[in-house]
Amino acid sequence: YCLTGSVCEHVLPILYGSGANGKSTFIDTILALLGPDYAMKAPHDLLMVRKHDSHPTGLADLFGRRFVAAVETEGGRRLNESLTKELTGGDPVRARRMRENYWQFDATHKLWLATNHKPVIRGDDLGIWRRIRLIPFTVTIPKEEQDRELPAKLRRELSGILNWALAGCHEWLQTGLDDPDEVTAFTDDYRSEMDIVGQFLAECTEDDPTAHTPVRDIHAGFIEWGGKMDARTLSSKIASRGYERQRITGGPNKGRIGIVGIALSANVTTGEDSEDASV
Repeated sequence: YCLTGSVCEHVLPILYGSGANGKSTFIDTILALLGPDYAMKAPHDLLMVRKHDSHPTGLADLFGRRFVAAVETEGGRRLNESLTKELTGGDPVRARRMRENYWQFDATHKLWLATNHKPVIRGDDLGIWRRIRLIPFTVTIPKEEQDRELPAKLRRELSGILNWALAGCHEWLQTGLDDPDEVTAFTDDYRSEMDIVGQFLAECTEDDPTAHTPVRDIHAGFIEWGGKMDARTLSSKIASRGYERQRITGGPNKGRIGIVGIALSANVTTGEDSEDASV
């Protein structure tokens, strides 16, 4: 797929695992195979949330490329989800080089990320997760077994590696991308790990069709559990799972917004005031 100029698959493969397991060797081999005209190593934080916006030169460098890899080694970095969607969606890219006007070009690049730490993904929507493919690199090569000459050996085998890549390209043209079961399982686990709201609901609430729990109590329980999110965002994320938000019409919480169908577990601490009294 990365040999072609097609961007129809809309995926972001993430090579994940601790060091000394072959991620960089794989990336560097593909870079050498395709050469600088068709492949490049992007800034390590190209797809990460940054404190300051980067110059659009970084996007201009994507022009004409087929394979673009970023290697990120820091933990706790948050994926820039809007930019990831934009750069993996197949839409034309608007960028400019230093001291030049903006211009627009058709995307041909396929982005890859190699990392020792899974980036934080806040969104739980299909728009971001349908793109993610977490590819596990679970074997760490002991130091005494590492072959320092392996990169050079692989360079001498590039013609054979190209044949392997061409065979894969032919298979993709016939059947499209077919995710291995292990990749699907690791990606599903990754999504569950990132789903903080889902974890809270599973651990601290119970489904009860007769319950109408104030959002401020749910939020207080969420904060006590260790979550970090404002009450409005939390209630929106819960509502997106099919629960209904309604104003409570009676009792001590009359007038407040509550979630229908959720009851807090008996061991959950509540009663903290929300930052917004209306909830």
